[in-house]
Amino acid sequence: NGIVSGYIVNVDGVLNVSVNGGLRTVLIKDLEPYTEYKIQVFACTIAGCTMSSQAKQRTREAAPQGPLSDLNPFVLDSGRIEVTWDAPGVPNGVITKYELLRDNVIVYEGPALKFVDTNLSANTKYAYKYRAFTSAGFTESSQVTA
Repeated sequence: NGIVSGYIVNVDGVLNVSVNGGLRTVLIKDLEPYTEYKIQVFACTIAGCTMSSQAKQRTREAAPQGPLSDLNPFVLDSGRIEVTWDAPGVPNGVITKYELLRDNVIVYEGPALKFVDTNLSANTKYAYKYRAFTSAGFTESSQVTA
């Protein structure tokens, strides 16, 4: 079998890194957040290379990738506005909650994609925005007035 002269690390079947036999750690760069990758290591001697079994690893979560979609406020009557929004196109993890803010004050926190804001004053404009959260952080939408 012989002395290991180097290693080849494959990520998703593509050559990623070749290292000399003395190294045992490799930093794999430019990976996407919350993405599962298949990793294989080839140990090479002068006689050839032997492949390891494939390991699957998922990268850590990140905050959702923006920009988030705009809010859709709909005036139900003089005291209520229904506000809807979409899940992030690139969540970068599991969305743990949404926050809806009216005039920079949180009025809703939870998993739903809509909220009916009540007890509002007639003939008053309100500014809304929302935040989408993963375990790694949040991204905030632009503000919409209703």
